[in-house]
Amino acid sequence: IHDFPNVVDADHFGRALQRGHHPIDMSQIPKPRIGYIGVLSDFKVDFALILAIATRKPEWQWIFIGDEREGQHSPLVQKLYDLPNIHFLGYRQYNLLPDYLEGFNVAVLPTLINDYTQAMFPMKYFEYLAAGVPVVSTPLDFTRHHNAGLKVGSDVDSFIQAIEYQLDRGKLTPDEATLYVGENTWST
Repeated sequence: IHDFPNVVDADHFGRALQRGHHPIDMSQIPKPRIGYIGVLSDFKVDFALILAIATRKPEWQWIFIGDEREGQHSPLVQKLYDLPNIHFLGYRQYNLLPDYLEGFNVAVLPTLINDYTQAMFPMKYFEYLAAGVPVVSTPLDFTRHHNAGLKVGSDVDSFIQAIEYQLDRGKLTPDEATLYVGENTWST
């Protein structure tokens, strides 16, 4: 058996490394910005974790690019809508994602740990890295073998510590982004 991780269109997401073009809706949100891009599925995203952290760290701005999955009406998502440091920007076209990623200070993979998700390898991991954004994840299996640009938090306190570490660390340099993505690109 050979394990092949996901790959990324590094050139596309690497546009975020050029710095300078923020979409208007993003530029109006103060920093630090903690971001997530993807479908907001209640069986995959740990909304309770996000709610706890966003409540404890009101100075952190949370940005969500994506919508709830069809038919979902999570009460936790509704609670998040009520917080002033949570920003749901909705769906954005693929070609615009690097512009939004350029504005993230830290990208997150706040994935629920369950039978469905445990073996997931989120495509977002290499997209975030290619864009130069350090990543914080819950302890999915992939984090044991892929840890470049990544910190892991398994509960509220450790997730906060991981975000604080990445905020202090700052954005990845273009050389780090290239190194961390490695051969996990469409062109390799």
